[in-house]
Amino acid sequence: MVTDTNRFADELPSSCRSQMDAMEHAVRSEDFCIAELSGNTCGKIQDLEGRLSQDLGKKISLVAYEDRSR
Repeated sequence: MVTDTNRFADELPSSCRSQMDAMEHAVRSEDFCIAELSGNTCGKIQDLEGRLSQDLGKKISLVAYEDRSR
C-alpha cells in the first residue's frame, strides 16, 4: 500500500530521505509507527509545514507517529 507519506518521501532529496529512514528505524524500534491520518488532518499538517517553511525560509517537513503499545 502506497501512502501519501511514502509518495512524499520519494520526492525528498537523498540526504533528507536517509535521515527520515534513520528516524523511522529508530522510532519503529521503540513501538511507534507512522500514524494513519485522515485527509483533513494531513491537510492541517501540510498547512503548518507551509507556514513554518515560509517563516523560516526553509523547506520544512513534519512526520506523525503513533504509539503502537496503546
